[in-house]
Amino acid sequence: MHYFSQKYHTVWFFALGLCVAMVQMLLFYLEIPEASIFPLLLVGLWAAISYPVYFVVVISALVPLSIQIDDVGLGLGLAVPTEPMMILFFTLLVLRLILNFSVDYAFLKHPIVLASILYLFWYFITALTSSMPLVSLKSFIAKCWFAGVFFFFLSNQLVNKKIIKTLLVATIVGATIMVLYTVLRHASEGFVRTHSYTIMRPFFSDHGIYAAFIAMYVPVLFVFVFYGKSFNFNRFWRAVFFGLLGLFVLGIVFSYTRATWLSIVAMIGFGVLVRYKVKFKQLLTFLIIALTVLSWQSERILYELSRNKQDSADRLENHIKSVGNISTDPSNMERINRWKCAVAMAKERPIFGFGPYTYTFQYAPFQRPEDLTIISTHAGTLGNAHSEYFMALSEMGFIGLILLFALFMSSIYVGLKLFRESKVLWVRNLSIGLILGLVTYYSHAFLNNYSEYDKIGVPLWSFLAILTALDLYHSEIKKQPQSIA
Repeated sequence: MHYFSQKYHTVWFFALGLCVAMVQMLLFYLEIPEASIFPLLLVGLWAAISYPVYFVVVISALVPLSIQIDDVGLGLGLAVPTEPMMILFFTLLVLRLILNFSVDYAFLKHPIVLASILYLFWYFITALTSSMPLVSLKSFIAKCWFAGVFFFFLSNQLVNKKIIKTLLVATIVGATIMVLYTVLRHASEGFVRTHSYTIMRPFFSDHGIYAAFIAMYVPVLFVFVFYGKSFNFNRFWRAVFFGLLGLFVLGIVFSYTRATWLSIVAMIGFGVLVRYKVKFKQLLTFLIIALTVLSWQSERILYELSRNKQDSADRLENHIKSVGNISTDPSNMERINRWKCAVAMAKERPIFGFGPYTYTFQYAPFQRPEDLTIISTHAGTLGNAHSEYFMALSEMGFIGLILLFALFMSSIYVGLKLFRESKVLWVRNLSIGLILGLVTYYSHAFLNNYSEYDKIGVPLWSFLAILTALDLYHSEIKKQPQSIA
């Protein structure tokens, strides 16, 4: 489906070409070599206008291969080439919305869409009330181009099974190049743990983001391997996907990322619950009770964990044991410190929080001397809450945390409904793969927060978009569905 009317393509192409040519001549006259970027900009504009869906597919495929530039000016970081492409496309979306505003009320009433709108609305409100409004508004704009391009646009365009397959396979291809590069480099170093923190550079700045990203696609690959017939994949492609599944698992194991290992365990546990037909209401009740108990017994749990003295180690067995060490492991101790700061910040500003993306600049005064570690910092370096949930709590208050939780749970609800009630086999298979992929990040998000990066933001919002599209356009729900509530 073309985004702009076909009759305007030629006009747009020549008008943009003329403008770019004039600007380029001026820049060359002024001896500014950066002018060479403009032909690429012209091609990008033409592709974004003429083939918008495939332009977004290309962005998704390039995400695992993008390179982060920490400072491009004005104190802003940017992942290239993906974020400039997203900004370009998001600008076109805004222009189109201004020129041709329309409302699809059926779309707006969908659970995931409604939860997304409420979450983004509160994100904007807390940006306005922020302790650092400029910082928070920049964060809100970045959140909008992730959600605008990969959720609101994609969920309206994925009306064709082929496009959904193309989006997922293209991203897996990009990820395969990156994982293969990382594993081969790591193998040349003997898979030593100390190299695992930087071996994936320049594509990923952190081993946690790297492992979290590929973990999201492991369930999708599993579905493609063992239920590939429903997607019209022949034996050759299923064998290829099987090899890629092994490669991705190898990448996760030797990332030495304990949070991702735990997320895989959580995913398997969730899969078992789904297999035994545990209903959504039961899952939600269990999760609320578990979180309540954890909060109520937090001091006792911390005391029991403090008895674990196993530090991070090269041996996988000892490295796994170090997950619960909060007495001598600096990483775990610092994570507890950051969580306590987030809670203290929320107590001071319980409704609106300190504002999106301000935790880094605001948490230092909330540190207690007895919680400081050898890696604690007051300078804002390494400064985040190490939890998507504690980050939301401190930056957007209790309402922000509830809305983030509602967004995540809405996807689980829709995914389970599709898995249990759809009459279309490939929809059922893909829905379970997607919600298991999302569960890996939802569980990982207790220990880290990466959604502001394109590496996680893109698969997170695109998985939500696919689930929404499956429910709206492909599900063929049974006339008398079995209740999942």
